[in-house]
Amino acid sequence: MKERGRVIQAFEIFLNRREAGAVISIVFLFTLFTLKNPAFLSLPVIQTILVNGAWIGMLATGQSYTLASGEFDLSVESVFGLAALLFVVFTESISIYASFLLATLIAAGFGFINGLLVTKAEINSLIATLGMLFFGRGIIYLISRGFIRSLSTSTKSSFLPQMLAGAIGGGWSALIIWMIALAIVFEIILFYTKFGNHILAVGSNAESSLSRGISPGLTKWKAFLLCSTIAGFAGMTAASELISVSADLGNGMALKSIAACVIGGCSLRGGRASVIGAVLGAIFLSSLSSGLILMGAPPYSFISFVGLALIGGVMLNKFLLPFLRKKTLPINQVSDFKS
Repeated sequence: MKERGRVIQAFEIFLNRREAGAVISIVFLFTLFTLKNPAFLSLPVIQTILVNGAWIGMLATGQSYTLASGEFDLSVESVFGLAALLFVVFTESISIYASFLLATLIAAGFGFINGLLVTKAEINSLIATLGMLFFGRGIIYLISRGFIRSLSTSTKSSFLPQMLAGAIGGGWSALIIWMIALAIVFEIILFYTKFGNHILAVGSNAESSLSRGISPGLTKWKAFLLCSTIAGFAGMTAASELISVSADLGNGMALKSIAACVIGGCSLRGGRASVIGAVLGAIFLSSLSSGLILMGAPPYSFISFVGLALIGGVMLNKFLLPFLRKKTLPINQVSDFKS
């Protein structure tokens, strides 16, 4: 009975994690698609899932911070596309490292403006970042004029693009490493540093955090700055991977990043988030896409399933997980008593 009690206790700890919903969803999806097509569980398919989910995973990493602070950032998809385009365009006239730095600063500038609009002008973050989304996309079309821009042959084979998105052997990509590394680093920052605690405190109750000496405005500003900077970095990894950048690169990624966060256990009301959960949510969406392709589903059906997955993820976190938590408590108490 002691062994059974430990298993139940471990299961209870798992259920209390914000990532539990995303893990359960991924396991369910893998089981379903593997039963339909065993090739889904093969290493090449898993590698494809991780690579395809890497960019949404990176965006979700930054998005989890804005959500944790009680805000949204819809501009990330334009920041993603613009940073990718500028990185390519700048390399035509300056060094690749200067291009990387300049594109990063411009991406961070979007976060700075978002923070300014939300915290100083007191514009709703949904409206402010939606406006910046359109502004950024307009700049992309203005610079590219609708044409595809590509890295030169010498540039794409240089160290930085290879470090950002090159192959690392065995079918694995540096994109996967970056996604995992960012998730771990920013999960630690969110839960084990003063800055992370401030983000969660402001998202939970801005007025209460102010009475504790925390500046809600400055904290949210930093969250927007971080979110845009990560989006810009992700965009440059995309440019390094794809080599060519189109004017519509990043379209639709903002809502997918929010969907990944919600599936991963982030609250839209702020104060509760999980970076690892958000990345797992991105992997879930990528798994869904790959599974539908293997099943021969129509290409444009994916977005419909994303909607269903988002609703399902919310219901899982809101109803099923609390129900399971309540059920494990009495069993655990009985097990401890008998042992």
